Amino acid sequence: MEKINNYKTICVFDYNPNIEYTILKSYRSGRNLFGSVGSVMPKFLNYSNRLDGNTIINFEGGQRFGFWPWRLVRPVVYGTSVDWPAKSNESCKELGGRVYALENHRKVLDITDQI
Repeated sequence: MEKINNYKTICVFDYNPNIEYTILKSYRSGRNLFGSVGSVMPKFLNYSNRLDGNTIINFEGGQRFGFWPWRLVRPVVYGTSVDWPAKSNESCKELGGRVYALENHRKVLDITDQI
């Protein structure tokens, strides 16, 4: 846990919480080929970090069907990056969100259970 405290964290909500925030941008991220939603999460969360967002609301992720045979099923995630001035990892968990630690641009850790 001590090592994780040094990482930047992002709070992710599956819904629109009743908090004060500033909307930065709605966006989606995906892969062109098959894979899991977990394989798209580093790209998705790091983009929010580049926008200076510390929270994602209305998160949705799943498998999408493409037109071409080699793109039959691919992972896609959606969400809105926001700046929540009063964000803390504890308040995120209390409101039903998940907390992710950004280890590097290719790896993120779900640390919700460690808070």
